[in-house]
Amino acid sequence: MLSEDGSKLCLQRELVGLIERQARYLSKLIDGALEAEHHAGDDWRRCEEWFDLTPVIESAIEVVAPAMQSGGHRLGIALPPGPLCTIGDPVCVQQVLINLLANAAKYTPPGGSIQLTVEESEECLVIRVNDNGIGMAPALLKRIFNLFERGGVRPSTVGYTGLGVGLAVVKALVERHGGTVSAHSAGVGAGSTFVVHLPRTAPVDVDGKTIHRNLRVCSNSAINSMCDA
Repeated sequence: MLSEDGSKLCLQRELVGLIERQARYLSKLIDGALEAEHHAGDDWRRCEEWFDLTPVIESAIEVVAPAMQSGGHRLGIALPPGPLCTIGDPVCVQQVLINLLANAAKYTPPGGSIQLTVEESEECLVIRVNDNGIGMAPALLKRIFNLFERGGVRPSTVGYTGLGVGLAVVKALVERHGGTVSAHSAGVGAGSTFVVHLPRTAPVDVDGKTIHRNLRVCSNSAINSMCDA
């Protein structure tokens, strides 16, 4: 068995590794933001890189896990088998997931439950982040994605602070990927659900090599009509 000093050293090494990974991640995010700002006057088009959503989800969970553990939150994850292929910037999509999971933890009481699910339709990946937290009144639902909007009085002091920009960032990044995001709640005290639709790609085997074919670059209206929340 490891001594107490050995256990502390292992923990320190894990934390240093986590910090290093997040530093690299933030560096990529900043570089992407600067590039987007540089091209702000142009007709911005998302990166056409295909990627598997599964490792992006794993990385996002790694970021928010310490705060969720501090709050005693239970996180459930339900993913379909096989690769979950989409097109865009994985760093930006990771930020979307981090913000949604952090938001769920922020407004869910200690010991509460948070669920992350992904479903596949013919042309979309449907991501849902559901919690049994404080919920939202109908009036708040209409403005929840506005810049500097806050969801209400927090039920816990899990360790999050913010200015109300997280969900505005989510909306901007999702829409730049040709997707949509929506918020749902049955009312105060009834929990909340955030639903993201992203265009989907499908793996195609050609001469023994797997390539990924873009099924369709969906407009926001097209996604709304094909993928009901």
